[in-house]
Amino acid sequence: MSFGKDLIALFLTPVRLYESVREHPRCRWAVILILVVLFLATFLTLDILIQEGMRRGAEQAAERGMDAARMAEMADHPAAKISILLATPVGLIVFLLGFSAAAWLFLALTGGAPEPKPFAALFRAAAWAKLVEIPRMILWTPLTLAKGTPMVFFGPAALLRGAPEGKLFTALAALDLFSIWYLVLFTVGARTLLRISTGRAAVVVILPWALWQGVRVFLA
Repeated sequence: MSFGKDLIALFLTPVRLYESVREHPRCRWAVILILVVLFLATFLTLDILIQEGMRRGAEQAAERGMDAARMAEMADHPAAKISILLATPVGLIVFLLGFSAAAWLFLALTGGAPEPKPFAALFRAAAWAKLVEIPRMILWTPLTLAKGTPMVFFGPAALLRGAPEGKLFTALAALDLFSIWYLVLFTVGARTLLRISTGRAAVVVILPWALWQGVRVFLA
């Protein structure tokens, strides 16, 4: 299958795609496409992201008695812009590796899988599922440019009023439409590539995600 057909299959018949990936392992172009889309979205909204960072930095500086002007100067430095642009692709790779490692750990704790190289299979499942970032970025980018803020949400967090912070906001922000879609696709991929039951695949994928979200809510 060509990558274009793979992409269509992911959104229309994900089981068919993952069965093909199991027979012919691949995810390189999926990762490359996600990196490109995220980089472009970050580049187009860079000024807004910097303004949001400066706003938060000023609030933290005021709380800690730091020099807000100095922090604003640092945020406007070209190095800061480059770091923001690079943070997106680096963050994606770290996310995929970390999530795949957590899923692999829970897979091992629940009895392993009959297929060889389970970590590689989980990484491929995670990478293909992450292509849901494409429709997310297609919506998020123009909305961010129109609203002048990156605080754009596609879930119950969008219904909250006031500053986007606190435990309730963090919990509701996790229930994002595209995040749930990602978990569903990752679960389907884990089940298909590893030849395990749907229940075990859900445990392997959703449990580490739920634990991580619990930590984020606790720290909020």
